[in-house]
Amino acid sequence: MVGVERESSVGGVWDIGAVRAFVRGSALGLLVTLAACAGSSSDGGGTGGEDDDGGPGGGPGNEPPAFLVDYGMNSSVNGWSDRTIAFADAMARASEFARVVDGSLVFDAVPLIPPGQPGAFWPDLSALPAGQTAAVRIFNDMAGSIPDGRTVPWVLTWFGTGSCRIFGQGVIGEANRTSNRVEVYIDPTVDGGDGTLHVGIDASSPSNPVRGVHAWLPGAEGSKPLFWPPFLNKLRSMNRGFGPHTWRSLNWNRTKEYGLTTGPAPFVFDLAGRITARSPSQGTRRGVCPEYQVALCNELGSNLHFPVPHRTDDLSPANYRTWLRDTLTVIRDGTPPVPGTNGGRAFEGLDPELVLVLEYSNEVWNDTFPVYDWIRDRAAATGRTVAAQIAAEMELVFTVADEVFSGADADRLELYLGGHVVDPSFLADILAELPPSRTVDQLGCASYIKPLNSTVSTWLVGADNDSCPNCPSPLQVIDAARQSLPIVRTGIRDHAALAASWTNPDGSHPRLVLYEGGQSFVAGFQPWADAASAAQSHAELFHLYVDEIVPMLVEEGVDLINWYSFMTSQSVQGGGGVGPFGHWDNMNQTITLPVTLPYVDEGAPKAAALCLGPPEADETP
Repeated sequence: MVGVERESSVGGVWDIGAVRAFVRGSALGLLVTLAACAGSSSDGGGTGGEDDDGGPGGGPGNEPPAFLVDYGMNSSVNGWSDRTIAFADAMARASEFARVVDGSLVFDAVPLIPPGQPGAFWPDLSALPAGQTAAVRIFNDMAGSIPDGRTVPWVLTWFGTGSCRIFGQGVIGEANRTSNRVEVYIDPTVDGGDGTLHVGIDASSPSNPVRGVHAWLPGAEGSKPLFWPPFLNKLRSMNRGFGPHTWRSLNWNRTKEYGLTTGPAPFVFDLAGRITARSPSQGTRRGVCPEYQVALCNELGSNLHFPVPHRTDDLSPANYRTWLRDTLTVIRDGTPPVPGTNGGRAFEGLDPELVLVLEYSNEVWNDTFPVYDWIRDRAAATGRTVAAQIAAEMELVFTVADEVFSGADADRLELYLGGHVVDPSFLADILAELPPSRTVDQLGCASYIKPLNSTVSTWLVGADNDSCPNCPSPLQVIDAARQSLPIVRTGIRDHAALAASWTNPDGSHPRLVLYEGGQSFVAGFQPWADAASAAQSHAELFHLYVDEIVPMLVEEGVDLINWYSFMTSQSVQGGGGVGPFGHWDNMNQTITLPVTLPYVDEGAPKAAALCLGPPEADETP
C-alpha cells in the first residue's frame, strides 16, 4: 500500500504510505515496552477540611487561564476495596451481593428479584435456604480513611419491610433503630484502619421486599447529596483550583472488564442488567451509571471522556446499538429523579457548555484485556484484517453517536482514537480503514515513564529471597525512570505526525491528546518493590513531573493529558495488583494549597504536581 493516497471530502490528501513509513521507521528498534496502563489504573486536597474548596482559582463562572497543556484525570475504580470515596452513600461503592451463612460471608451468588417486579435486582431472600441472608462489602483496606462515625453516626435507611444492618470491623454500636432506619457508630481506627465493613439484609418481605438501601456517611442523610464533599474538593484542587479539564471514566465504566468470563463476579452484558441510577450499587463490575458520571462533570465543569465497552459475545449487534443509543441519550438528556438519591432531584444531561468525548473501548492493542481476543475472533469470522475490524467497530459506535448528538447537539460530541506509544503504526493502520468522511477530533497515546527492563535486570542480578545486593534506592528508581523519557517523546511525536496527516472534512486535524499518563513503577513482588513503593512519596517525583515530563508535553504540542489515575494505594501490589498509579493515596491525605514553588515536600508529590497546575502561556514551562 506504499504510496496510496486518500482524498477527504474537501479535497485534503492523506499520504498513508508516507505516514506508515514515518511511524514504523521511528518505532523500530525500541525493544522496551512501556507500561501504557496494561491493567493500569474531596477531604480536601487542601489543609484538610471538608469545606475546603480546593484552592483559589476554580468555581462556577471562573475561567482557567490559557494553559500550555491541559490536565484531565482518569477515574480510579469505584469499588468496595478502592481508596476513592466518591459518593455520600456507601452503597454506591458496594460489591455484588453475597450470601451470609452461619454469620460468615460466602461468595456464592444471591438470587435477585427479576426485572419488572418491586425490588428488581435486590436480593430475594425467600429463594435462599433457611437461615441464609444477603450482604455486600462496602469498605476494606482504606488506610484509616473510612469516614469517622464515632461522634456523628452513619445512617442506614431502606424502603420495604425488613431489617438491615452495618456490620464488620469498626462498628461500635447502634442507636435510634426504627422500621426503616438505624444510626451506626463506626471507629475508623479499628484493625489499623484497614478493616472490612458490610451492609446486610437480614430480613425482607416477599410482598414488600427491602430495596433502596442507602448507607449515608456522617452528616449526609439530611441533604442526600450524590458526592462526598471531600472527593469533590480533592478533584477541584487540580489545575490551581480549576479542577480537571476532562474526566476520563475508563474505570468508572469498568470498560476493561466487559467480556471477562473468569474471576470474581463475571457478568453477562445484557440490556436488562445495565446499571442505572436505580441500581442497588454503582460499585459492581458493570460500573457506574452515566447519570452519575454526567453529574460529576456538571458539578466540576469538566468534559466527559467516555470509553465505550465493546459488544462482547453477549449482545447482538441490534441490542448493542440499543444499549449505545440509550446510554448516549441519558448523557445528552438526563433521567427522572430516583427516590432517596441525589437529593430527590432529576439527573440532568451533560451541560451544553461541556463536551462528550467518545472512545471505542480501551487499548484494543493490549492482549491483557478481553477486547483484544474478541476483535481478533471477529476479524477471523468476517475475513477482515484486525485493523479493518477495529475500524468497523469504531464506525458502528461513532455512527450511533452521530445520530444521538445531531443538529444543535453535534458540536457537543468529539471522537477519540487511542494508539500505542511504541507502535504508532497500530493507529496508522486503523486510520487507513476509516472512511475519509469521518471526523476524528482527538487522537494520541499513553505516556508512562518507568525504569527500562534492561535496568531492572541489573537490579535483580544476585538477588534471592534473603538479599538484593543491587537493588536501587527510591531516588535511583526515579532516576532510572528518566531513561524512558526519550522513548515516550518519540511515541508522542509519532502520534503528532499522525494527527497532522489526517485531514477532517472541514480541513481541521485531530488534536493531540494523551489518554493516560504518569509514572509506572510496577515492581510486583520483585525485590525492588520496597524502593518502588517509597519512590511514590519521594520529593524528586514532583520535580520529575514539573521540570521534565510537563515541559516535554508542551514541547511536543500535546493539547491535553489525562493523568492516570485519581487515587489508589501506593503499594506496588496495589491498585488491583497492577501498581501504584494513583496520584493520591487515600482520602485523608492532605497538602497545603495553593501549591507554590519552591516545592515544600508533604509526602504527596504527584498530587502536588497536579495541583500546581500546568504552565500558562506567558510562563516558561
